[in-house]
Amino acid sequence: MGIVSSEPSDEQISEDLLYNHVCAKLSELDMQVIRSVRPGGNWKDIPSSIIQKSARLRQIQASGGRTTYYGRLSKNLPSYTINTYFNRPGNGTFIHPEQDRLISMREAARLQSFPDSYRFLGSTTSMYKQMAKDMDINCGAIIDGDMTISEMGELIFHTILETASGKKTKSEVLGFGNHEFVPWHIGAVM
Repeated sequence: MGIVSSEPSDEQISEDLLYNHVCAKLSELDMQVIRSVRPGGNWKDIPSSIIQKSARLRQIQASGGRTTYYGRLSKNLPSYTINTYFNRPGNGTFIHPEQDRLISMREAARLQSFPDSYRFLGSTTSMYKQMAKDMDINCGAIIDGDMTISEMGELIFHTILETASGKKTKSEVLGFGNHEFVPWHIGAVM
């Protein structure tokens, strides 16, 4: 399968090409940070000599920051939620598990169960925003203070009931629901 680094014309479109497999450009400081984080690690792996170069990293260190900041994915663990800002290393766990780079748009799409045939179109900013629109429930509302944990739990419960009763998920509405994660096995499990 070939990789496409820019959007082709209509006559160049092919099922043998992988679209949106591009990564955000990073500064030299971001690259130093990425190189220092181990698989499954986070900002706590970054040497103090690098932390001292960044006001944001100094603030995270002083506050004890979230363990997802400047996180590197691990091949042996589930990924974290993909949000609009996965093109920035400090906003979550978006560093590739093996390569010194962030995950690409296509890799983020795969983590959200988008099939490779699904193409994101628009400006780079628009494509990053499209990734987050597949979430049926945004639990970030708790952190934002828009909902309590209890209210979110009730929303999750009702959403599960609605989905079990036949309401389509956002992925199904967008036409790729057959690729959704299924949390249970069909048939006997040994």
